[in-house]
Amino acid sequence: MPILLVTGDRDRDLVPGLVTDWHDHLLPVQSAPAGDKYGVVYVGADHEFIGRPGNASFAGAATISTDFPRATSLSDAKARARLKTASDTAGTTWMRR
Repeated sequence: MPILLVTGDRDRDLVPGLVTDWHDHLLPVQSAPAGDKYGVVYVGADHEFIGRPGNASFAGAATISTDFPRATSLSDAKARARLKTASDTAGTTWMRR
């Protein structure tokens, strides 16, 4: 099953006994079988950054969140290429599996 996980390095939405550190949010991507697994970490972003259109990361996260279903459900080759070739930046780190 494809996975897109978007989080931030200030995501403090923790679940006692399950998620004790923001890095733990990436576990589904890290532990799932390879193929169509993506994790994106935004520097300085907290749990609710994607719900704030004024946030500088919002546009990038919105694009990724749109490209993912297009690539994995609609077989959109351009969206898949964007997911596969997006590079780390000063504000984002990608994980692919």
